Amino acid sequence: MDAIQDELQFLDELANQGIPVIKPLPLSNGEKMGSYQGLEFALFNKVQGRLVQELTPAQLRQVGRKIAQIHSVGEQQVAENRINLTTEDYGWDHLDILENWIAPEVKGRYMKAAEKIFSTYEELSEDVDFQRIHGDCHKGNLLIKDHRDQDNEYFFVDFDDFLNGPAIQDFWMLLSGPFGEVPQELNALISGYQELRHFDEAQIALLGPLQGLRIIQYAAWIARRWKDPLFPQTFPQFRDYIYWAEEVEMLESLARG
Repeated sequence: MDAIQDELQFLDELANQGIPVIKPLPLSNGEKMGSYQGLEFALFNKVQGRLVQELTPAQLRQVGRKIAQIHSVGEQQVAENRINLTTEDYGWDHLDILENWIAPEVKGRYMKAAEKIFSTYEELSEDVDFQRIHGDCHKGNLLIKDHRDQDNEYFFVDFDDFLNGPAIQDFWMLLSGPFGEVPQELNALISGYQELRHFDEAQIALLGPLQGLRIIQYAAWIARRWKDPLFPQTFPQFRDYIYWAEEVEMLESLARG
């Protein structure tokens, strides 16, 4: 409940600063959350938009400016009831969950690569400022609202994974490929961001470890929900050797840096 309240408060703050997000509607009692027959709920306006397919450098600069606006609000306080993007909150517990899921043929390699990624991230993020960020900022959570007589408007949805973390986390999932292969896209995002807000370029070194943490977190997310009949249907390869072999190859590549 408190974590959801943090999310609703953040959305409210962003909307009040003119940042395009979908904020919760106040209920008749002025609160943002209500309860009905034991179910907690919040209400939002329906907003139309289309999904982003590809982003040009100019569009990435525009998105970078929007992310800078989000972060300028995000730094004003800490989300006390949200996780921090650390290996303690976002790493080691995922490995515990995956202990009995990883294919035994590659389990040792998987654990070794994961531990290397975690230790690298811990070292590189030690002096990095954490703040409230979107946390799951990929193209599926970025919508375009078309305007006939002015520039298109980009707005962000799905803040349910928002957390306290480094600014760079909100960049890398918007890239069309591994960050080392599309430096022009990352540069465009950072360029737009820096028009409104300072960016610590030392955070670029976190991109590989953050991608590794995401891979492990996503696998743990599937494992946690495996009893839901939808998940075995959606991820039938999750129990196969080939799935884990491919995961290991990606993790080992990221661990090498």
